[in-house]
Amino acid sequence: WRQPQTTLQMPSPAVVDVVQNVWYFTKRPTNVILVADTSGSMEGGKMDSAREALLAFVEQIRGERDRVGLVEFGSGIKSYLPLTPMDDDNRVKLLETITWLEASGGTALIDATYAAAAEMLAEGDAGAISAIVVMTDGQENESERGLAELQNLLAAAETPPIIFTVGFGGDADEEVLSIMAEIGGGQFRRADQTDIAELYQIISTY
Repeated sequence: WRQPQTTLQMPSPAVVDVVQNVWYFTKRPTNVILVADTSGSMEGGKMDSAREALLAFVEQIRGERDRVGLVEFGSGIKSYLPLTPMDDDNRVKLLETITWLEASGGTALIDATYAAAAEMLAEGDAGAISAIVVMTDGQENESERGLAELQNLLAAAETPPIIFTVGFGGDADEEVLSIMAEIGGGQFRRADQTDIAELYQIISTY
């Protein structure tokens, strides 16, 4: 009961900050491309939920060692932000882009995911964890490519990116999303049954 006889001094705030965030400083860097469905079928509550999920995901990322990109799609790719380190300026730009996402058009889900995978492979960053997070209602109706082509692209890669799919709404095509996640060695999740922010933690353990 007399122990400890010696106590340590309280470390400086800078040291406490490092200790609290040591996981973020020591884990492998992570490259993530967010594939956001902004097709017409996402309009309303699903679009609101997807926007909130994307914002929550980005807020989990700390430090400039991780890079994030964004592919927004409807009938085709609407906008594209390349992989960029999450410093303060780039974080603000990405959050603003997500905030102003609008729903319209068809759903070229496979084409958008294929484009994200091709971009990730072109980066060739073998030292980082590479992942694609697809957020959609899964109602594919516009793609020129098929799942087999996505599978072939990943199979030919030495270190393919992991693919996580998140389905919004009760009408999400869970079969397509499950197959896509299986092809990418990741996971399919329903948006109403998962903590989107937790996905970043899961990806960082791969």
